[in-house]
Amino acid sequence: MYKKLLMTLFVLLAGTIYITSAEAATPKETFGKNLVYGADSENTNLGHRWAMLNTALTETANTNYYWAQRNLGDAHQIYNDYFKEAALEVDPESDQIIEDKLYYNAEYIKTRQLTEVGLNRQIIDNTINKIVYMKLEKALDEGDADSFLYWYPVMETKFGISKNTALMTNQAIAEIKESPDKIHYYKNTIKSELLTIFKNKIVAEVRKAVTAADQGKTNDAITATHVAYYQYRSVHPDLASKIGQDNAEKIESNIKLAMDTARSGVPNTTMKAQLSKILKTVEPVSAEFLFKNDNWRDWWHQSSIKTEEPTRFSNYVGKY
Repeated sequence: MYKKLLMTLFVLLAGTIYITSAEAATPKETFGKNLVYGADSENTNLGHRWAMLNTALTETANTNYYWAQRNLGDAHQIYNDYFKEAALEVDPESDQIIEDKLYYNAEYIKTRQLTEVGLNRQIIDNTINKIVYMKLEKALDEGDADSFLYWYPVMETKFGISKNTALMTNQAIAEIKESPDKIHYYKNTIKSELLTIFKNKIVAEVRKAVTAADQGKTNDAITATHVAYYQYRSVHPDLASKIGQDNAEKIESNIKLAMDTARSGVPNTTMKAQLSKILKTVEPVSAEFLFKNDNWRDWWHQSSIKTEEPTRFSNYVGKY
């Protein structure tokens, strides 16, 4: 009888110690220990993994400390399993940015600085975009259809490219799947259309910042300007080659100014005026290189002005 009682007390005590230690664990100790993001299936591709990572990061701002840390751990594990190796290969600086933001978010979760958590989520997401873009570019240059088709679903999931029939990339994907050698034929077309998507996204985010300032939503303005910068960072070398180094630097300097303006603490009316001035500088530089197809422009405008924060996997498809 006494032995059973002692064993029961021991189990209860051990459970209490485990829970307490899990709560008290340092941020880096909690990373990667909660592999709950699901098993692969024949229909699972890298786009699904990207969406799961973003869902986990989003949920870190919507749950209590314990579950926030679990979600952050899941996000970090997905990054390690599916993106980190590529980051170290093509851009180690991006890997460092992502690791730093994941670490800082663990601290921000602890102190409930949820605005910073959300901002870092956007930075992580858009830095992964850069890694994916660089891997796609490398695959196109090397004529590696297998690698291209492996990485492309991230762009499809994020931007919903297949919904726009005006884009030649959709035909290219279908033909490359049937005949991998077609990648050489479509290489420049795909590069050009992906680059244009990013250019449009940069301008769209500055527009979002102006709208947010007009509505008194300072945090949204801060987020939008940071997304614009990291979108720019994703394609900087290619963008510079298309529009010239001077124009690329003009876009970069103005986006950095927009980031500073959003965080400056000035009244929203002043912020709106300053951001509107920046937008007028950035738009003409990019506009010269936009697609002339009205359907494409209308589609992109509709898909790029959304401001809601997704919380489920399905919400990511074709919105970001």
